[in-house]
Amino acid sequence: MIELRPEVAVFAELMELKLRKHDARRGQSWKNDGTLPLLRRVNDEQGELLQAYIDGSSREVILEAVDLANFAMMIADINGSCELLFPELGQE
Repeated sequence: MIELRPEVAVFAELMELKLRKHDARRGQSWKNDGTLPLLRRVNDEQGELLQAYIDGSSREVILEAVDLANFAMMIADINGSCELLFPELGQE
């Protein structure tokens, strides 16, 4: 593993905390979703991020950015991001 920049590490932890908040109800249900439904969620989250920016709340901007990033991660995941970094994982 590479050493993460502090900003990336903090953001990744925020992403993980948000995912864990929903684990009991949703778990990793995104793995059963397709790219298009997740892209629709990205679009929704982008609107929520813009609204948080307009409303002027830095905390809400951060939380919405985390949501947006999580949906982007989900899209990358179902499209093989682990195999991109670790090709041996796709050779089962």
